[in-house]
Amino acid sequence: TVALIAHDAKKADMVALGRSLLADPQWPDKVKSGEIHRIRPCIGCCLGCIHAVFQLEPGGCVVNPDVGRESLLPKIEPADAPKSVLVIGAGPAGLAAARMSALRGHKVTVCDHQQYPGGLLRLAAIPPGRADLQEIVDFFLRELNDLRVPLRLSTDPDNTLIAELAPDEIVLASGSLPEMPIIKGLFQTQMGLCTVTEVLDDEAAVGDRVIVIGGGQAGLVLADFLAAQAASGGLATVDAVNLAGGGSEALMYSKDDDQISYGNVKSRQASLLAFRRKPESVAKRSIAAAVAARAGIGLEDSTRCIDAMLSVITNSLSAGRAVSVADFGAFTVKERAARTGRNPRTGESIEIEASRVPGFRSSRALTNRLNTDADGNQQEVPAAIELGSELAAEVASRAGLTVTITRQCTSAFFEEVADVLAQGNQVPLVGFGTFSVKTRAERMGRNPQTGEQIFIPASNAVGFKAGKALKDAVN
Repeated sequence: TVALIAHDAKKADMVALGRSLLADPQWPDKVKSGEIHRIRPCIGCCLGCIHAVFQLEPGGCVVNPDVGRESLLPKIEPADAPKSVLVIGAGPAGLAAARMSALRGHKVTVCDHQQYPGGLLRLAAIPPGRADLQEIVDFFLRELNDLRVPLRLSTDPDNTLIAELAPDEIVLASGSLPEMPIIKGLFQTQMGLCTVTEVLDDEAAVGDRVIVIGGGQAGLVLADFLAAQAASGGLATVDAVNLAGGGSEALMYSKDDDQISYGNVKSRQASLLAFRRKPESVAKRSIAAAVAARAGIGLEDSTRCIDAMLSVITNSLSAGRAVSVADFGAFTVKERAARTGRNPRTGESIEIEASRVPGFRSSRALTNRLNTDADGNQQEVPAAIELGSELAAEVASRAGLTVTITRQCTSAFFEEVADVLAQGNQVPLVGFGTFSVKTRAERMGRNPQTGEQIFIPASNAVGFKAGKALKDAVN
C-alpha cells in the first residue's frame, strides 16, 4: 500500500519490494499496466517465507503456491476440452481452484452453504490486527468477477443443484471442522462449551467470564478478540489456559505481555509460555555493567568482584560446603551414590561412579518475586541480598577491594540477577552455570497433613544448570 501511494504521488525515484514479489512476481508489470486491482496481496503471515527459513525448510508463500516450483509447473494454457466444473466451498482453497479452472477456459460455478465467502479465513480476519487476511479473499473475488464465475452463497450442494448444473467435474473444497478436545471432566462441568469458529462467527454467546483452553495461535487470537471486547465493556474477565505450551505458533504470533492485557483480562500462570516472548540471555558483562551502576563503582571493579565471588562459591562447593545468600537462595552439593545404569547408545548395563552434583535452592523471597498473588501483584525481594561476612571478606581479598565495596557489589549482583529472572530472562555465567525460570503447570496434589486432594496453581521457580567447570570442580 505504501509503495502504491508513493508511486501514484510520484514521491519516490525507486520502490523496493520484498515479500510482495513472492506473493505476486508480476507486481511491477501490473502497476505499470494499470491493473493494480489484479495484484495478489501479501497478507503478512510470514509462514511460507520467514517462518520456513527459521525452520530450515524450503521457502514458499501461503498465497502463491507457485513459489519455488516455477520450473516444475506447466504454463497456464486453455484446456483442449473445456468442462463444466462445480466447486463446493468458497474458502480460499475453493476460490483458488475456481480461478485456475476458469483461467484454463472451463465453465465454473462455486457454491457454499455459508452466507459469506472466505471460509475460515473470513473468521480469522475478524480479531484485532488481522484484517489483512481478508485481502486475499477479496483478491479472489475480484478475479472471479473478471472471469465471470458465478458464486452461489447460502446454497447447499444437493441433488437439485447437481442435476441443474450437470457438472463434468466436482471439486470438494468444503474445509474442516474444529474438534472438541477430550479432557477428563470437561463435559461434566456446568460451563457452556463452544469452539473458536462459533465465537468469531457470533454463533455462541460466551457470557461475562471466559476460559480459553489452548495456547496455540487459535487460542491466542481468540483471547485477543475477547480481550478487545472486554476493554469495551463487553466482558468481565478472560482467562487463557495453555495445556501444552505455546510452541512456535505462539512465538510467531508475537504478542507482548503488555499488549495482550486489556482492562480486567488476565492470562493464567499455566499459560505464561503462550504469551511470553522467548527468554533472552543476559551476558555476564551486561550484568557487571548493571552491578557497577547499582553499587556506584567502576566496571573493572565490578567485573573483578563478580569473578572473585563465583570463584569463592566454587571453592566452597568443592570443599562440600553449601553457600547461603540471604534472601536469594543457597548453592548446594548433593552426593550421588554409585549405581548401575544403561548406556544410552548401546543399551548395555554400566556401572556409574559416585559423584557430586552442584545445585541451587531459591529462597522464598526470590520465589515470591517470580510469582503473582491473587491481585496480580509481585512480591518484592528484600533489598539486602549478600554473602555472609566470612565469604564476603574472602571475596574482598581475592578482588583487591574493601569489604564494604564487596558487600555493595555482591548485593547488587544478586539483586540484578533477581530482576533479570523476574523479567522472564536467563543469566548464563560461563563456566559457573545458568540461572533461568521454570514454569510448573497447574496440577492436582495432596495436602501433606490431611491427605486430601488439592488443586495446586501454576507457578514459576528458579532453575540452575551447573556449568562444566563447576561440575568438574566439585568432583
